[in-house]
Amino acid sequence: MYAHMAVAVPGETQTSKNFQNPNYISSPWLHPCRSSSSQAAMVQSLDFRSFILRARVLKMYRQALKITQRAPCDSKAELRNIIRQEFESQRNCSDKQRIRFLISDGLERIKRLDEMLDMQGH
Repeated sequence: MYAHMAVAVPGETQTSKNFQNPNYISSPWLHPCRSSSSQAAMVQSLDFRSFILRARVLKMYRQALKITQRAPCDSKAELRNIIRQEFESQRNCSDKQRIRFLISDGLERIKRLDEMLDMQGH
């Protein structure tokens, strides 16, 4: 079943060159759980939830950067840097409940920024 897939080469680190290496696997989905199929399905569903959370965060980041286009020219770069720093500061957060809170908080902050730019006529 997995004959067409390569395995990770021992001793190599995960760098961009490994993606060109035909012997490298970068996906956790290719390592099935060895327990019962119900546990394997549960592991996959948790990974799917993480995938969805990550997609929501990336969508929110793009939305925030898009709103900065309407900001005054002299503050665009600073605003983008602040947004990037906010996201980078929480980059290693793995608690799903905290991530959901941060998404909710971020969406509210984006909404306030959008309203503020509307009031200023930008």
